[in-house]
Amino acid sequence: MIIYIKISDIIQGKVDLKTLNLTEEEKKKYLIKDDDIDTETGIPNFWMTAIKNSKYFPVNDKDEKILRHLKDLKLILSGNKLDYSLEFIFDKNEYFEHEKLLLQFIYDEKKFKCIKRIGTNIIWLSREKNPSLKIKTKKIKSK
Repeated sequence: MIIYIKISDIIQGKVDLKTLNLTEEEKKKYLIKDDDIDTETGIPNFWMTAIKNSKYFPVNDKDEKILRHLKDLKLILSGNKLDYSLEFIFDKNEYFEHEKLLLQFIYDEKKFKCIKRIGTNIIWLSREKNPSLKIKTKKIKSK
């Protein structure tokens, strides 16, 4: 858990890389340059980029705009070792009211297969901000 906190602090800009005393070998291994992280901003759009480059989460242009506000992502393991939850922590944004969204995965222990996903019911600030809705406009023909 301690390593997660350290990584989160680096991503959010709470820790300067120079204070970590990384060896040149570690910097080379993780492709880190001393000027990569600004303590004011951390690693900009880290989680958006990680999710966008993941094969598990398809991301479209509308999703990307929302993911720019994602500041942290936490994995919460369940007691039975198969079930887990993802907690998405967002900056205050113009899309929805929540600062935290939870996505829980429930597994069948015998088949090792996900049987249920439970997510936070998102309260969108407006219909136009909901990326799952397609807004249609009708043209009125004059007679």
